[in-house]
Amino acid sequence: KMNKVWVRATFLALFNLFMGDYVTFSTLQLKGDVVSRLQAAAVHFVFVLFLAAMYTSHWLAINGSQDGACRLAAAVFWSAWAVIGFIVAASFFAFHSSCRWLLSSTLIRHIHTALMHYHTSPEPPLKIFLNDGGLIECLGLISLLRRRCRWMLVTDATADFSMEMVCLRDSMQMARDERLCSFFDPTNPLRGVEPLMEDYRNSKKAYLRIGVLYDCWGPSDEIREQQSGEIFFVRMRLIDCDQNVGCQRITRDEVVDGIQPEPHSTKNGVPDLLRHELGGCCCDCCHSACNCGLMGRFPDISTGNQFLTPTQFALLCRLGFELSGSAMDELERCQEEQLGISDVVQHYSQAGPWPEKE
Repeated sequence: KMNKVWVRATFLALFNLFMGDYVTFSTLQLKGDVVSRLQAAAVHFVFVLFLAAMYTSHWLAINGSQDGACRLAAAVFWSAWAVIGFIVAASFFAFHSSCRWLLSSTLIRHIHTALMHYHTSPEPPLKIFLNDGGLIECLGLISLLRRRCRWMLVTDATADFSMEMVCLRDSMQMARDERLCSFFDPTNPLRGVEPLMEDYRNSKKAYLRIGVLYDCWGPSDEIREQQSGEIFFVRMRLIDCDQNVGCQRITRDEVVDGIQPEPHSTKNGVPDLLRHELGGCCCDCCHSACNCGLMGRFPDISTGNQFLTPTQFALLCRLGFELSGSAMDELERCQEEQLGISDVVQHYSQAGPWPEKE
């Protein structure tokens, strides 16, 4: 189980090195950016020399017939490791001006990522890399809890096909570890969240409502005025399994006016399929040619991160609209109810104290 952050970071560094998994923001001007590129090229050149030295030492050890060749191979081998080790070790002291230039290299960045090293310095780094937040937390819930938000709408479209709600559980555990808050059933505060999540998993509800209580850690005499919040969690899943595919494209009237389109007549029979029967891989012909479901069936599509067919995209858009509608209605109702209570409290607070009985 890849639940450890460092395990995920290592795999990300090893298998996603040069696939554009980040957006770079340079803190330098044009001239400084050119210098940074040259510095990165120098670091990469050292790594190339390291590989060449490894090959040379191996060749000398195999083809050398004298003791001098073996000693030379050992010297080349250990010298190369000493140089590369010194470069990598110096990169962890990049807060010093003499080592700061090493941060220009993407190879150094990936080594730091794999080892879970966070660079800190009084000066801004040469480059800022904006990465996928899923490396740490997929839902973005922790940032909202740190801001002590009152209302939170959280959507989950991760590959959690068995509805274990792993990402939600991880986010809640992170909040507990940081002592941000605790969680409860808003309809029954004496009830924990585990039975609540189990009920949601076994039901056909479109959303899960979770209560949040901030400032609940520490001695009771040190706890300041407590603040509560609510999470409206929407998990991507089919509620109505008897609905057909229908129209295979998103129409303008559907987006602007909310008018459901009529299914167009086709000879492939795809519009008549039930949504959970739709398979496919990379193009619409997959739905009619075989529809074997090798890459999963809607909405649990294994290739969703790589590509979607136009039909799958249209169905995902409609499913998101279908699931989020009831959650948004309930959220607005709770906000209006809370606003009404606040108005009543404000009215009586401005009216002054109750008159004393004679």
